[in-house]
Amino acid sequence: MAKIVELSGPPGVGKTTIYREIKARWKKNNNWIPGSYLCPHPDLSFQYFRMFLSYLPKKLKGKAGGTFYDVKMAARRRFVEQYPEYMDACWHDLIVKQKKAFNGLDLRLKKAELLGGQIETFQFLRESTTTKTAILEEGLVHLLDVLSFCDTIEEIVQIVDVMPLPDALIYIKTDVSENVRRVMQRGDYISLHTTLDSNQLQNITRQSQQRRELINQVLEARGIPILHINAKVSIKENADQIIAFIEGFNATRKQCVKDKNQLFFNEK
Repeated sequence: MAKIVELSGPPGVGKTTIYREIKARWKKNNNWIPGSYLCPHPDLSFQYFRMFLSYLPKKLKGKAGGTFYDVKMAARRRFVEQYPEYMDACWHDLIVKQKKAFNGLDLRLKKAELLGGQIETFQFLRESTTTKTAILEEGLVHLLDVLSFCDTIEEIVQIVDVMPLPDALIYIKTDVSENVRRVMQRGDYISLHTTLDSNQLQNITRQSQQRRELINQVLEARGIPILHINAKVSIKENADQIIAFIEGFNATRKQCVKDKNQLFFNEK
């Protein structure tokens, strides 16, 4: 089962740009891997063909009916069966809290689609046989600010207690004004930002940052290592720092396994 390191941060902060830089540096002998490389892909080129086959449900082996859609839906079902309380919390928040987004639009179908994609990815990675650490551009922790809108420690603790967590987190942040500048410079707004003016973007970005700081506090209390990244630093430097963090994380993992094995043999 792969260990998961997730990138997190408010929309527009630069997660995708940094992830692309990290992805471009990946080599087969690295002890980490971009998470997208471990997931079945609709493009059945040679690069993805073996991955696709490895995730076909056993019941489909030897049959011609297995499709990419079947594989995705099967992964979603397995996740829902394993984390029913988390799914209940997500549906409750979508139905009760989010009838209207900040911009007055009903984005619940869009958010449900986003959730579906994230739980597929998480399930594929958790079921992977790789010993490498998988890096995700976004994941379930990122969605806590998109789906749940938990504004207090108590609310965050309730959902964190029932959701699957990454093994480490990369938190990317900059000041509010710079974050908003990047959002507006991007031009192609995400659904949540459509029709909002600069002042409104300032307000929701500030709220997002405050919410994510609370989420980080809860995760750190759970023992999740978090690397805090300044988005104003160059992409190259941030990628260097993230890769060093992951390699150090892997080294610590190996040492822990070695220590546990040594303790086991000593007891024997």
